[in-house]
Amino acid sequence: MHLPTFSADISQRSAKLAAAGFGVVAAFQLRLALVAPWGRATLGGYNDGTLPPELRVVSSVSMAVFTGAAFVVLGRAGQWVIPRAAVFTRPVNVPHADGLLAGLGCDVDEAGVPVVDATGRTSTAGVWAAGT
Repeated sequence: MHLPTFSADISQRSAKLAAAGFGVVAAFQLRLALVAPWGRATLGGYNDGTLPPELRVVSSVSMAVFTGAAFVVLGRAGQWVIPRAAVFTRPVNVPHADGLLAGLGCDVDEAGVPVVDATGRTSTAGVWAAGT
């Protein structure tokens, strides 16, 4: 028995169609969460008008799930692959605990970063801070 094979193009078209369907359902859930008067159209039709607050939370969670499903489907079909050679991240600024600022008499905040004015001047005369 010979099973048909599908091209990547068909797979990507199907993924886009599925993602669009998930997007429509996510948009519907978002509208319900934002107090759209569509209570009869969802959750068994037992709610006239807008949903009560606890069901709006359920709609918000449903919207997030359907949005995530759309991204998963597109990712599995190769729609969200971004070719790259490197990834750069911003370094975390950590003040040195060597006592330099305290030795100069500079005020520091709770993180140990010198307190400065808009020009970079510290609380100690003649001491300025520069950089990020």
